[in-house]
Amino acid sequence: MKRTATAIALTAAALVLGGCSSSDADSSASCANPRPIDNPDIAAAGSSVQLSDGASVIAGHYRKIGDNKPGMYGASIEICDPSLKSADDLRPIATEYAKALKASPIAEQIDTVWVASYQVDGQDVVNEVKLKDPDFQMHLWNGRVV
Repeated sequence: MKRTATAIALTAAALVLGGCSSSDADSSASCANPRPIDNPDIAAAGSSVQLSDGASVIAGHYRKIGDNKPGMYGASIEICDPSLKSADDLRPIATEYAKALKASPIAEQIDTVWVASYQVDGQDVVNEVKLKDPDFQMHLWNGRVV
């Protein structure tokens, strides 16, 4: 029974990447210009995931969370994939990024992970889909169920 409860809890943890989306599909939307990723471990994670044709990594960030969590950071990857319409569409890609970050040298310092896909239309962000794991340290992200 305890093993079953643990398996259920870990399965739920794998699905924890909560999402939201705004689909303002617009034919004039395009991918933003990519920005350099300063942290080499975030850059490595960003380039490690196979994206679909026409998709690209736009940015990545590694920032201090706040004074209430000393030594902890938030990691984010921003992509542009026009084929993604919902959080469920983004989830497999976000899972691959979470796995890459968990295997990185900075994994023990990451508290929260964000993955977003969006396009721009002039100055407006459109077709935005986001996922967040606010408890990154609690999740294995290694594909194993205990």
